[in-house]
Amino acid sequence: EKKSGKCEKRSPSSDEVTARLAKELIALGANAKAFDCPCCMCECEPYAGLILSCSHPICLDCLRSFGSQKIKTRQLMECPTCQESVPHTDVARVFSPADVEKYIAIE
Repeated sequence: EKKSGKCEKRSPSSDEVTARLAKELIALGANAKAFDCPCCMCECEPYAGLILSCSHPICLDCLRSFGSQKIKTRQLMECPTCQESVPHTDVARVFSPADVEKYIAIE
């Protein structure tokens, strides 16, 4: 027989869920703080950019645009701040598996 009323399990609050999701996004390389993108010079809101392996940020729009062009022309991407090559592990955070395979072939 089912009991009526509230479930005794404690549901996480929306703040707890938001905090957990923010931690997951940061673990995936998302920016926690706003920054000015070195490519487009626009302010990038939290979680709308990627922190590259070299520790420099770039907005997702620029990374997708810049990265797509580089993959098409079979060139390695470089960080716009320090010119270090962007590794395929960073590319894999934003691009499809097929594009990542193409990028690995370039590396």
